Amino acid sequence: MTAIRFFMDEDIYGAVAPALHRVKIDIRSTPEVGRRGQSDESQLEWASNEGRVLVTFNVAHFVELHATWLRQGRHHAGIVVSSQRSIRDVV
Repeated sequence: MTAIRFFMDEDIYGAVAPALHRVKIDIRSTPEVGRRGQSDESQLEWASNEGRVLVTFNVAHFVELHATWLRQGRHHAGIVVSSQRSIRDVV
């Protein structure tokens, strides 16, 4: 079985990627790969080209973007969307 590879957009807390790296999760963050400020479409394209599942708190935009890609017959590795919680609840 192939391990899932992740890409976190810039909405995700900066402490998450290093914590997941420590437990050997293959994850890259927007700052790590020099993609700060890129559009949601561009972020999904990058993740798709890299075979990575995009992780975001930006539920509304990425749900719509996923639907658009489906209508266009485009494919991606996946999108994980989550409502944002306080970092105090996570750490």
